Amino acid sequence: MKTIDSTNLINAVVHRQDNPLKWLSKKHKFSFVWTNIVEYLVVNKHNLSDKEMKIFKSNINSLYSSCMSLVTKTMTFHLNTLYQQNQENIDVDFQTFYKEFEDAFISDYTLREDVFSTYPELFRLIYNFFDQSIHNIKESIYLVDVHYEELKNRFNIEEFGELSVILGEGDIHKSGKSTSRVSIGGKTLFLKWRECSFEKDFTRFQHKFLKNMGITNRINDLKEVEGRNYYFQESIEPEGIFEEEHNDHYYQLGIFISIAYLLGVTDLHYENIIIANGSIIAIDCETIATSNEREIAEYIDYDLAKSVYSTYILPFNTVKGAVLAGISSLSSQTMYANDYKIKITNRGIDLANSPLKTISNPNSKKDKSLYFLHTNEIIKGFEEGYIEFLKNKNQYVDLLKTMLANKKHRVLKKNTYDYNTLLWESYHPYLMTSYEERYKFFEKNSLLNKEEQILLYNGEIPYIEEFINLQEKYFDKFSYDDLKRQKVLIKESLAFDKVMYLTSNKKKNLLAESTVEECDIDKYKDYLLLNSIVDNWISAIETGVTHEDTNTEYKELELNIMPDTLYLGKSGVIKFLWAYYDRKPNKEEEIWFKSVLKSMWIKLKKHIMKNPKIQIGFYDGIGGLLHTMYFVNKKYSIFHDKELIQILMVIKKNISYDTQFDVISGSAGLLNALIDMYHDSGSKDLKKQLFDCINGVETHLIIHFDDINCGWSFKNPSDPNDTFYYYGYSHGLSGIIPQLYRSFLITNNDQIKQLVDKSVKKIIMLYNDSERNWPTSSAVDTYYTNWCHGSPGVIYGLGMLLKNGYVSKEINNIIYEVLLRLVREEKPNLCLCHGSYGNDLIGKYCSEIIGNNKLKKDFERKLDDNWLKLLNTDNIITVNKSYMTGITGIYYWKLNNNNLDNIF
Repeated sequence: MKTIDSTNLINAVVHRQDNPLKWLSKKHKFSFVWTNIVEYLVVNKHNLSDKEMKIFKSNINSLYSSCMSLVTKTMTFHLNTLYQQNQENIDVDFQTFYKEFEDAFISDYTLREDVFSTYPELFRLIYNFFDQSIHNIKESIYLVDVHYEELKNRFNIEEFGELSVILGEGDIHKSGKSTSRVSIGGKTLFLKWRECSFEKDFTRFQHKFLKNMGITNRINDLKEVEGRNYYFQESIEPEGIFEEEHNDHYYQLGIFISIAYLLGVTDLHYENIIIANGSIIAIDCETIATSNEREIAEYIDYDLAKSVYSTYILPFNTVKGAVLAGISSLSSQTMYANDYKIKITNRGIDLANSPLKTISNPNSKKDKSLYFLHTNEIIKGFEEGYIEFLKNKNQYVDLLKTMLANKKHRVLKKNTYDYNTLLWESYHPYLMTSYEERYKFFEKNSLLNKEEQILLYNGEIPYIEEFINLQEKYFDKFSYDDLKRQKVLIKESLAFDKVMYLTSNKKKNLLAESTVEECDIDKYKDYLLLNSIVDNWISAIETGVTHEDTNTEYKELELNIMPDTLYLGKSGVIKFLWAYYDRKPNKEEEIWFKSVLKSMWIKLKKHIMKNPKIQIGFYDGIGGLLHTMYFVNKKYSIFHDKELIQILMVIKKNISYDTQFDVISGSAGLLNALIDMYHDSGSKDLKKQLFDCINGVETHLIIHFDDINCGWSFKNPSDPNDTFYYYGYSHGLSGIIPQLYRSFLITNNDQIKQLVDKSVKKIIMLYNDSERNWPTSSAVDTYYTNWCHGSPGVIYGLGMLLKNGYVSKEINNIIYEVLLRLVREEKPNLCLCHGSYGNDLIGKYCSEIIGNNKLKKDFERKLDDNWLKLLNTDNIITVNKSYMTGITGIYYWKLNNNNLDNIF
């Protein structure tokens, strides 16, 4: 761990009484914290010349803004705490107190010493940041002088004139270095701190590849002046695409994507590709031809990290709300970066997240055409480039081996934004009190290796340089089957591009939309068949909702392969296709469908046999998968009862590993599946094994039932010693008890009946008359209106009790009260889990159970109205194709609209 001699250096710096006032900035509220440090560095340590000082001052604004991210949280905490704890001795408001503290900090070294002794890590970070920045400015100036003649000749500079150096044109890496923008003699250059052969080799290969395809070579080599572990590179301005070049350009873009994919090049995001001179030029990229394996979940058939998406040229996800891919139809967008808005009030400092940052794609700003309109040309170029490689594979592999021999490449182990998030979190005030504590913050992160921990501790984005190891097995993955897969991925990516464009331009939509009538079940089925990837599907999945402040929220989206499970995944698509073919048989398509089912069954068996701790729930576990496969098997004969009996024996043996207990992931979800299969099965042996499993689940749930709190406890993720109890359907009591009552009707276990009766009383007691709802859990008093958490899910569970013969007039009345409110509810989403469609299905189901025909018709009317709001197939990617949070569940229900026994 790299530290500095805190006592001696802090004393040497803070004791000096030079002229720090000139370094104050009104814009940067905490600049008084580092003015003394800056004065010490520029005058004493580095003794800057006039030229160096002028360039340093030209960087002040950006350097100060960066330093604010280091200081803000700690100084806000320190000043607010100091003011609050000394209220008896302070007779002024906070604004006055703040100004007095600022003045004292600048003039009184004892106060500086006190603060930096309290937060020595803060001092180290500030000192190193400015020290390295000044050093980089001096080194940049020195290197311009060293290469004076080469720069003049290579970049055609007649008169150097005044030199400008701007730091921070990229991420900070080793020794605090980042790309610098150097302006001399009217020319703009980039000074990069590594060898430049990587991009040159990529361009050379691109030259050769296009020439072999008979394409006129218009790619200009980037002009560079090289040094040892650094180089100057010319800046190229994007030119966009002229109208007459459109088709040829997008065709060549497809070839460019194929070359990048075949070489395994990464990091070709929007800043690292330039479209100029009629060509696509890679000006910066990472990693080449890597065959490193990574662990992926067993239910994933294919690792997208090895796909065409890994180049980062194609749009397939958002990062902090923005699409950062190399190509995008979005010329300008908002990114939710980590930043603060500081407000100094009479009571203290208020910090509000001020995350908005506008980013622009220079190529999209010049090229007014939209990429998704040229999907066919891009795919054609990709396909022909890929086939060119396959036909001449040995020739290209030999060329690469020669070209890349003894060459290094830069490898990023993780996404830059993941590293930046960790850095941001490490600026917590407590971690600034000790070098050791902040280092432990990184050391405790099991995903970081030692080198990453040290670099992050020093405020640097980690990367490693290593020799390129071009292994033969890397090229084994390229085949005509893989080509087919990648073409689907490109198509889905450009559909994603269209959706993001339409979303951002909804008030100025330039495209004519298809009519609602085009969105029908037949077209959705065709879409699924056309876009199957390794018998699976890509879906746009929300990876989380972030609330940056009370007024701002954004959702991260990414294209990903569906998991096998029912809630988000493949099992739901299979349920839909099964229902579809049941009503509209198609022999040819069903041959393919049966092969999908066989593949899924083989994988499911293997997964259950190998993983005793596998999740067993209905929606996010093997319970739902078994349920789907059992009922599909009745038509397609994928497996024999003996195989299912064998699997059930293994599951029963491993039930004790379950710690979830709920319908989503745990025992109650498995119980739901077992009971349905038990009632359906005509096999004596299978029925016996199902009965045995049902008994096993009952025993497991009885053992873990908390009799005092009446429920099954969950551990608080942020505090393992804290437990709480969910009450909703998906994770809690109201989802578990109807399954237990159904199992009681099979086993006649009195303990289960007593447990159900007690739990029903608990649910009735928790009912809030005024809200007509239930709290989420014992720890959260919030009231939701969803299937998963809230009143719809709770009355669904209570309705299931009544449907199966449980008698309770009080339950009947509560359901009626909730339905009166639910029928007036509207939600922005249409999905089953937390949308209007799911709520209205429950409303119809429960209205039927309590015998209220008027309410039933009201909910049916709402369902019909919502059906008309569904998106057309052009926009199908805007909602994921999952069963519970996407469109598949809604379509499945439409195919089964007369069967409400089990809605979901």
